[in-house]
Amino acid sequence: ITVHKNSAPMFRLEATAWSSPVENQRLYAFSPETVSGRIYEYNENTNAWDNTFINNNSVFAPAKGYSIRAANNYPTYTPTATPEVFEGIFTGRPFNGTIGINVTNNNKGNNYIGNPYPSPIHAYAFLSNNASVEGLYFWTHEAPPIKGVYPANNYASYTTFGATASAAGGEIPDGIINVGQGFVIKTNQSVLLQFTNDLREISSNGQFFRRAQTEKHRLWLNLSDSLANYNQILLGDMKGSSKAFD
Repeated sequence: ITVHKNSAPMFRLEATAWSSPVENQRLYAFSPETVSGRIYEYNENTNAWDNTFINNNSVFAPAKGYSIRAANNYPTYTPTATPEVFEGIFTGRPFNGTIGINVTNNNKGNNYIGNPYPSPIHAYAFLSNNASVEGLYFWTHEAPPIKGVYPANNYASYTTFGATASAAGGEIPDGIINVGQGFVIKTNQSVLLQFTNDLREISSNGQFFRRAQTEKHRLWLNLSDSLANYNQILLGDMKGSSKAFD
């Protein structure tokens, strides 16, 4: 099959989190205009991005996320510049069935994974099936880099309790993980995570989270001062929660 996916609009030094829905898709063939050395995987041991083992023959590993920088001829950010959309094209045999990926609790427990299917999946069901995962973090493009440095945190978060926007603003995750989407997880133990076909959704209608049956009482707080915005915070309680930090 051939899968076409558009990125969010990007400037030259921005990157997008990708995961392949097909087998044996080569990384640099997917984004041929990305400068050599600017495709990264996440090294859980050092808690840092790493391009050491990625070359022109490297392929997307199943259910693994990669950070891929925009083409070097994309416009550099200025207040009047217009970002460009990258059309990603995946070609190959689609992933199907149960797909596992090993994650570790080394360093901070952060791991970079992704949706392995050519269909959206339920974030709530994925967390319910993988109890070791504490939360999901999605890179947004709300604040572009200025001279290579991001002025605000662009990660939006999602847990079984709810979701928060990134410090840079933007939408709150709706509980659907779309095709080709890479994301960060935080795990409390080293384990084999499982993706299964029962997580899959026919289409992304943005309604899954609102269909959850558990009663929840929630309050979102946006904190800022004269210098910076800070991550949105979600407080509240639900059935099964304690009065402590869960």
